[in-house]
Amino acid sequence: MDKKYIRVCPQCGKDIEYSCKKALNLAIKKNSYCNKCRLNNAYKLKASKNNIKILLEENLESYYWIGFILADGHIDQNKRLQITLKSTDYEHLKKLSDYINCGIKLYNRNDYESCSLTVQDSKYVPLLTEKFDINSNKTKFPPTKDIFEKMDKDKLKSLIIGFIDGDGRISNQVNRKDFFLSIKCDKSWLNVLKIFNVEIDDVDRTIVNNYGYAKFCVSNTAKLKKLKQFAINNNLPILKRKWDIIDLNYVSRGELYKKRRADIKKLVLEGKSPKEISKMLDINYHTVYGIIKRNKDFKENE
Repeated sequence: MDKKYIRVCPQCGKDIEYSCKKALNLAIKKNSYCNKCRLNNAYKLKASKNNIKILLEENLESYYWIGFILADGHIDQNKRLQITLKSTDYEHLKKLSDYINCGIKLYNRNDYESCSLTVQDSKYVPLLTEKFDINSNKTKFPPTKDIFEKMDKDKLKSLIIGFIDGDGRISNQVNRKDFFLSIKCDKSWLNVLKIFNVEIDDVDRTIVNNYGYAKFCVSNTAKLKKLKQFAINNNLPILKRKWDIIDLNYVSRGELYKKRRADIKKLVLEGKSPKEISKMLDINYHTVYGIIKRNKDFKENE
């Protein structure tokens, strides 16, 4: 006799039967309803007025979601916005659905589980596409770089963070606790990615690789921690599974060297010898001496 996978609908209390344990576990995770309740809720959401107008407001969360839409969204016929993600990112998509007051659909086709948000608004979607120069084929036709060059720095940073949550990758470096960020898009995005790269890393290292993609990487842990701290300070709804990789308490070798250099320079300019500095900072004498020797603005006092 086949095993039955059953749970109770959290809204009406009706038993719901699932075809496999995987489907049951997903339903428990999403706290999903039976078909009848789900359709009723979807009807109520459809009947209620969406609030896509909020994406036109000049606040940092709206700019975050614009960045996310630029990466993962699609605008059809200049009036319908749609975003489809893997079901594992359901909770993140729900943050956007709550923000603009629209529903989410869950799909399970050929063992591929996904969630989708669709909202149609013939008044505010066109205003959105005009303000941010969003083309229906944004993969090949990105917004003009002027859109980002004229943007307030904090708004630009928020938009970039949203874009990272859509198209960026944050990972640990091989066999190291250090982390890095990379973004890869169609080569048509080259000029836009250059702006993003400079905003994050203060330099432009964006290239077009051999496969025709525009790409940049940032491996400066201090700057990535600063970017995450900005998101936290401004309560941006960041995608947890990505940003958790950036450990704000981790101190890289580069950061450690920079701090040591500053401490040693201060003591050198106070007239301390390398030997005295070594004892005061509990750093190996040869390390102290090497740092002093490599930095010509230090005055040695043997």
